[in-house]
Amino acid sequence: MQDGAHFGDDRVIPRSFPTAWPPRSPDLGPCDFWLWGFLKDRVCGGNIRTLPELKASITRHVSAIDRETFRTTIEYALVRFEHVLDADGMRIEHML
Repeated sequence: MQDGAHFGDDRVIPRSFPTAWPPRSPDLGPCDFWLWGFLKDRVCGGNIRTLPELKASITRHVSAIDRETFRTTIEYALVRFEHVLDADGMRIEHML
């Protein structure tokens, strides 16, 4: 490297981290399979011109989500987790 810094794999987490860590799967995150699409449909339909307006709109829409919707989303997440386990961590879109 140009600055003389050492580059090696001794700091790579999988080589030194004692716990097996599952790969990042969009199938496992409720935000990935539900929340972002839900918010995009509501937030992007408005006339937002600035970052503060965008943040306020996102906050307003998230705050307006009712408890039943969150409960249903969590129940559906549990079903998705089961499918990911059944598929040995592979993608599950074909199972839904």
